[in-house]
Amino acid sequence: MPKYYSELTDIMRAQGCWRVEGGKGSHEKWRSPINDRTITVPRFKSRHTANEVLKQLGIARGFSQATKSSRREAAENSIGMV
Repeated sequence: MPKYYSELTDIMRAQGCWRVEGGKGSHEKWRSPINDRTITVPRFKSRHTANEVLKQLGIARGFSQATKSSRREAAENSIGMV
């Protein structure tokens, strides 16, 4: 599963969005009760794409860029340096 997809769908469902029929390949269609729009949502890896999906659905929360130190700490934790 791509990096931001599961968290994005959790956010969308929490805001009342639901998946509708349609979409092809790695894309799905979702409907927002906030602005009454249907948009196509790709299964992606980019936080920029995730933020754009939320913006189009009328959801204010977004994904922020991890800081350099937090990425370094995560890498050190994953290899057991800490």
